[in-house]
Amino acid sequence: MKRSKTLMLLALGVVVGVLAAAGVYFLTVGEVAWQEYVEEKLIPNVVFIATTIGALYVASTPVLTKIKAALENFKKATDGVCATAEKDKALTQEMRTIFSDNTVLYDGLCKMKESLEEDRAEMREGLNKINTVVKIAFCNNRELVEKGFAAEIAKVLADKEAKKEVREDEQSTES
Repeated sequence: MKRSKTLMLLALGVVVGVLAAAGVYFLTVGEVAWQEYVEEKLIPNVVFIATTIGALYVASTPVLTKIKAALENFKKATDGVCATAEKDKALTQEMRTIFSDNTVLYDGLCKMKESLEEDRAEMREGLNKINTVVKIAFCNNRELVEKGFAAEIAKVLADKEAKKEVREDEQSTES
């Protein structure tokens, strides 16, 4: 609004200046019928110019107001887009950090799983050796064989091995 007022005042100043220059020219040129000149030419032209300037001002004011409002809305939208872009950059960086942390955690868990599987295999191998040692020890004991305990121990061990084979088959099918 300030610009439009400034432009209007500038245009009015130019018109007044031209009229003043014309008045000075006619005063210095010589004999002129001033009253007739002012009434027939000068006043109608001044009224026409003032009316035109006023009409232009009145017609342009709503347009300039709408343009100013549109510019303010555009500036707000631009600020919103810039703020969203900054938030996006921050979120992207945060997601990268989380992803790298998760990658490190995943790698650690994979190593731990491998270690546990190795330990489990070692324990299974140890248990198999213990079972073999127990079988040899109990089944070769004369007293246990004579009383029938060795046969019972062999049944328990055989049952345990059958269950173990079933479990291993289930695990292999799951893999």
